[in-house]
Amino acid sequence: MGIRRGSISTPIISDGLVFNMDAANRASYPRTGTTVTDTVNDIAGTINGAAFETTDNGIFALDGVDDYIEVMSNGNGSVFETQTYTIDSWIKLDATTNNEVIFSYDYTAHSSPYYSAHLRTGSNGRLYFFWNNGSIYKLLVTSNFAVTAGSWLHVVALHESGRQKTYVNGQTVASSTSTDTISFFDQEVWIGRSNTGANFGGDIASIKFYNRALSDEEVLHNYNALKGRFGL
Repeated sequence: MGIRRGSISTPIISDGLVFNMDAANRASYPRTGTTVTDTVNDIAGTINGAAFETTDNGIFALDGVDDYIEVMSNGNGSVFETQTYTIDSWIKLDATTNNEVIFSYDYTAHSSPYYSAHLRTGSNGRLYFFWNNGSIYKLLVTSNFAVTAGSWLHVVALHESGRQKTYVNGQTVASSTSTDTISFFDQEVWIGRSNTGANFGGDIASIKFYNRALSDEEVLHNYNALKGRFGL
């Protein structure tokens, strides 16, 4: 499971990195077409409506209505089959509204059980990190941090048994100690929406997925590694 030469051009944490999709990386998106590719395991995604723009070295602009990136559907997604993980994203919201989904995993086989895990903004721009198993809806982490619109944010969520956290710009904004297990399967992963809609309105520059929980120091390291790209 190697990382392609030139695929990571900044000193981000690579240990446990299994998915790296970045609009600024030409190995991920060649600035044309509707296919965007993860640079670690060559998982292809399909851009649906989102527009590539060259600002901040490269971003995907989503309209909040029907734009999204479908990373996988019913196949080629075994790298997401983990119960311990970190979701790392760079985002900029057009407006602070409810249900702006950044990343979602949905097991939608149209039969029970149904599993999902979402990282999104909620009421008053707060960060929500939750999951459900078809019968139980569980807010793992709810942050009182007010997510601001119009500014680039490094938003991270991690989960392992007994520890969940969300971070903004390298700093912890909420944590919990749930021992719930989130079972990921080889199904759908979406950037900028969930299976029920709730589309993201704004810019998404990158999404990274680790098959382990990063430490506080590693999250801060990733923020510092890329913050200059976004004028921070």
